[in-house]
Amino acid sequence: MIRCQPLLGTFVEIQISTEGCNHAKELAAITSAFDAIKKVQELMSVHSAFSHLSQINALAHKQVVSVHPWVWQVISISKDLYLQSGGLFNVGIGHVLTETGARPIFTKHLKPIGDIEDIELLEKNQIRSKKPVHLDLGGIAKGFAVDRAVDALLSNGISEGLVNAGGDMRAFGSKLHPVKVRSPRDPNLLIDIGTLSDGAIATSANYFTPSDKDGHATGHIVRSQAKAIEKSSDSFSLVAPLCALADALTKVFMLSGDAKHPCISKYRAQAFQLSV
Repeated sequence: MIRCQPLLGTFVEIQISTEGCNHAKELAAITSAFDAIKKVQELMSVHSAFSHLSQINALAHKQVVSVHPWVWQVISISKDLYLQSGGLFNVGIGHVLTETGARPIFTKHLKPIGDIEDIELLEKNQIRSKKPVHLDLGGIAKGFAVDRAVDALLSNGISEGLVNAGGDMRAFGSKLHPVKVRSPRDPNLLIDIGTLSDGAIATSANYFTPSDKDGHATGHIVRSQAKAIEKSSDSFSLVAPLCALADALTKVFMLSGDAKHPCISKYRAQAFQLSV
């Protein structure tokens, strides 16, 4: 069974195949998986003033904010990735994206704006910040949503399948799934890079983005120390055990240019770069 829905700013496709599983059970499992993705979108969207993420940005420097366990978990993973990558993966750069017009502004903070280092993770899924922050989970939330969808499928008795959220993919079971990546030179051209089984892959590239006055593509990945948008013209793919890690580590790879970066090695990931 294959179903597709527009979510996370892209199209999410779910494929499942389970011998002996009736149609109603398969449909219920896929519905549960899509519901999990919708929940992540609702909680972590930077485009909604009512998301838990936006509540952190608006209030965490003033008071303790209670959040959904998934939000707490993603920020915890993000803090660890920030430390392991030497600051390359940084979800505390939302203010840079608002200045470019790539993100909405719901709360205007007086400078200086804080960073992920200023976020304190407290017990009982509570968060506070030492300074005003503009967190943006766009570099990891899509992959995390894919993982939650896979969890939903597994908990509903599905043993074989694939969740694909606009190129952030996770397969489970023994079946081999072909993987194609868009050419960074011609996004309409798909390049076969192999197969995926019981793992995840994600790709970051400046596909379909406008160009600056010098002809460089402008995207949404920020070099946090320089407070500048990364303008690489290549694509960067990561294979990892979980899609949240694959999603996040593509940014480490793009910004470092190092397929063997210690952070990538720590999470047992494998990197691929395309220039064609």
